Amino acid sequence: MRKINEFVKRTRRLKVHLLILDHLKKQFGWFSKGKTQQKLLANLAEQFRQIAKEHNLNLRSDFPNPTRFREVIGQFDLSKFPKMKPKFIESLTDILEKDIPKLMESLPSMTVSSGDDEEGDAANPFALMESGTDAALSGAKGWVVNSTDKARFDVDFHKLSLVGGKASGQQVMVVMQKSGLSRDTLKKIWDLSDIDRDGKMDHEEFALCNYLIQMVQNGNAIPPTLPIRLVPPGKRKLLEFN
Repeated sequence: MRKINEFVKRTRRLKVHLLILDHLKKQFGWFSKGKTQQKLLANLAEQFRQIAKEHNLNLRSDFPNPTRFREVIGQFDLSKFPKMKPKFIESLTDILEKDIPKLMESLPSMTVSSGDDEEGDAANPFALMESGTDAALSGAKGWVVNSTDKARFDVDFHKLSLVGGKASGQQVMVVMQKSGLSRDTLKKIWDLSDIDRDGKMDHEEFALCNYLIQMVQNGNAIPPTLPIRLVPPGKRKLLEFN
């Protein structure tokens, strides 16, 4: 499972790097190419935000450090880079959204060991309601949904018909109803999970939704609001790069 997760992470990063180069390449016109490159690299963090929003990507975990990326890419003339072929991105997307889920389905069910970094906190969601240092947490390491559960939730997510990386509310509702929980309970879970209030769910919101369902099935109450460690990394307000 760790090797699969690492492969997925590396493939996602490759896809993001290709999207970055393609995005920057498209900004060049016929003239003042040197000034255009300087302007783009000086405002690289904003370029990353535009790409993340357009392609529904996780700004914190999927993108490289802008300072380091600027140092490396600044050694090249971006205007001379070859034009990106859509089939490259499509192939990587198929791997992530079709091939990996199929592979996960073929694997025997796995038992999560107690040694996972997030297991202790995930087992007792009420411990997450405490304020304090949790507010300083950032990235996937501060999320209660551990990598094993996230991979399992992703399999179910990618079985749905996605548009722009998101599943419709109707599709997610069908999945949620399979839990057997009451309509009122599912409504509360939806309200907490649909963080951007667009009536759809991306992979992080879907994972949170499933986590909350399991939490209730295990006898825990639904929190009135989401503590920071229940909020998916890509949905936290602090999206600034370190």
